[in-house]
Amino acid sequence: MHFTTKTCSIGSIACGLTLLGAVPAAADVGDEIAVITVPVSGADTFCSIGCAFDGGYLHYTRCGDENIYKIDPLSGALIDTFASGIPEFPNAISYDATRNAIWIGCQGCNAVGMPIYLWHFGADGDPNTADDTVTHEFDIPFGLLNPATGNPFLGFCFIDGIAFDAFDPNDPNDDGLWVSDDVDDDLGLFALDGSLINGYAPASVDPSLATTSGLAVGGPRIYLANNGGGDVFRADKFADPLTLVDQFENGNDRQEDMECDPVTFAPIEVMWVRTTPQGGAFPDVITAYEIEPGSCGLGGAPGASCEFEVQEVLCNCNPDGGTDGYSVNLNLVNNSGVDAYWVLLPGFNTVPNIVPLVPPLANGESRKIDIDIVDVDPGEFCFYVVLADINIDECCSAEVCVDLPECDCFQLLEKSVDCLPDGSGDYVLTFTFQNLTEDVIYHSFLIAPPGITVSPDYIAYDPGLAHCDSATVNVIVSGAGAGEEVCILFSIHNIDLLECCADFICCPAPDCAPQGPCPGKGDCCAANGTPGCEQPECCEAICAADPFCCDTEWDGICANAALANPLCDCFVEENNDDCEDRFDIFDGQTGYSTIGATTDGLPHAVCMFDGQTYNDIWYNYVATCDGTLTVTTCDAADYDTDLAVYNGCDVCPPGDNELAGCNDDDSACAGFTSTVMVGVSAGNCYKIRVGGWNAGDSGNGTVTITCTPGIPEDGCFGDLNGDGVVGPADLSILLSEWGSSSSIADLNHDRNVNSADLAMLLAAWGSCS
Repeated sequence: MHFTTKTCSIGSIACGLTLLGAVPAAADVGDEIAVITVPVSGADTFCSIGCAFDGGYLHYTRCGDENIYKIDPLSGALIDTFASGIPEFPNAISYDATRNAIWIGCQGCNAVGMPIYLWHFGADGDPNTADDTVTHEFDIPFGLLNPATGNPFLGFCFIDGIAFDAFDPNDPNDDGLWVSDDVDDDLGLFALDGSLINGYAPASVDPSLATTSGLAVGGPRIYLANNGGGDVFRADKFADPLTLVDQFENGNDRQEDMECDPVTFAPIEVMWVRTTPQGGAFPDVITAYEIEPGSCGLGGAPGASCEFEVQEVLCNCNPDGGTDGYSVNLNLVNNSGVDAYWVLLPGFNTVPNIVPLVPPLANGESRKIDIDIVDVDPGEFCFYVVLADINIDECCSAEVCVDLPECDCFQLLEKSVDCLPDGSGDYVLTFTFQNLTEDVIYHSFLIAPPGITVSPDYIAYDPGLAHCDSATVNVIVSGAGAGEEVCILFSIHNIDLLECCADFICCPAPDCAPQGPCPGKGDCCAANGTPGCEQPECCEAICAADPFCCDTEWDGICANAALANPLCDCFVEENNDDCEDRFDIFDGQTGYSTIGATTDGLPHAVCMFDGQTYNDIWYNYVATCDGTLTVTTCDAADYDTDLAVYNGCDVCPPGDNELAGCNDDDSACAGFTSTVMVGVSAGNCYKIRVGGWNAGDSGNGTVTITCTPGIPEDGCFGDLNGDGVVGPADLSILLSEWGSSSSIADLNHDRNVNSADLAMLLAAWGSCS
């Protein structure tokens, strides 16, 4: 048997070779570590399926048997037997460390489809679920199609592959369950509420997986066995379609359900596989195959791993002549699940061998350290790095390979590019080089590739640069396109102009074209206080229709336009049906829908009809002025609307004490649409409730938010001079402000005093009382 592996690449390396204790070599991966013949009395079987590991014990199932058996993984001794009581009989099983439970796929369907159960045998956070009970969690229904193949997920009603997957150990809401039916090319990833996350065709990994059986999850990999075959395949679970990474080759054994075990043979990690020779009835066997350390965690959790990436390699220049090895800057990423206190570097060529991490390197964090590599020739050099906990026990480890340069010419210590501010597209290349030759350098030349010029192309050094001396060079590069990799030949010469050596200095040309407002830096889907926003296509589309968004500020009107534009990535999966889940809303127009919304707000006796706003959705609004807030669906909804505005945003649901105003029908508007106006203060938060007149009223519409400044508390909408009357004096003010972009006369707050504002003022004509 052998295991085909991918080799590590130079740079970011995370191969996970364990360095302390028993050290499995890479060639050992895929070898048998243990074979357990399970201690169950009765006839041998050709149908042995389920296998799970809970961190201490193995669990397994047999065909036509309601029991789940618990055994010692080292001795194979029977520890316990659990009668599941499942009428369809348990088949494939998988341990869930998040819930300390085992997921169960069955040997038969019910009237709905394939039932999926959960066996609770430890504290699962649910006080209503007793230990050692089985609950029916969800059903995979008959007729549910796999989008990857167009076939139903259920055909044989015999689940022989199930694998729990904790994608993020800190987020139990993203957990998933991989499920495959027997003799089938359909693999489904389901959320734990039974909804389908995605479907896959295992045959895309290998044609033999058109009849998939066992499944297991190991970190970023999904393990798949082919029904009746002897191979176990490993695929990238984040690829769609699934793509092969490597595979076990295991002769003629039949491979079924599988489970990761990083505990029993630590530091060696294994994959337990239910294996039976082909043909006839044989004893039940569970085989442990070695896998790479860090491949998988317990019960579907990601495996412990580290990533070590070389950031910089420099020759250590000795002023007395030659070089003294190399200085390496190494970036450490700790994904081991525990804090690291030490870096261990075994071997005679890395200095130091032990580096304390002060403060400790927490799980999920990264840090850079400097080490030296000595007594090594130029070329590829590989060394091991171990992160250790406070007790100097290994957290995780990896092999790092680095390409060590020749140290006989010059080396770059720093390099940068900066655009010239004149808009020409030219840029300044700045670099600092160190002389590694034994000559004194007095001259250097720079030769650019065709079509590109560099100025100056000759530099003199006085005094000359002795061995280990350094100098900084600034040159202007012209004619390069943005992103183009520009390699300039840099040659250094002695006092007689004899060339000592030369090498290329390469870097991509920056984009030095004059920059417009798109893309900007702020969020496109919310007011961001800056011109433009970060999505280029969205920014350009919104600014083409409303130049204010790029010329001045991306405000609430711009954000609302983005929310309604398909070029803008503003999809929000959540909804604002409940008061506690309310969205932010801004001045201007916002499209909405109350279809499917429930009623969670309170009725108010002072409001029209029965005082209730039905099928309500909710918003938070922060006032942009001291004055009058107008909220309206006037002529802009396809159902009978109801509106309410509340003071403050903290209380849910708000009561009569918070109610600022409500309206059912605006007599000036068609279709029983609504308008409500209340006094507001700039910076204060107000809750807006949009709903329907009665329990049957819901639909789609546009709500328009306007904050009109300068209205005294005893004034009213349209009373621009605050005399309590909307009349000729107010009309005169509006006409004098005609065409302006910022004025108390801009009643609809669209930055333009025009006929729309005039119509609103005339509609409010008369005494405020």
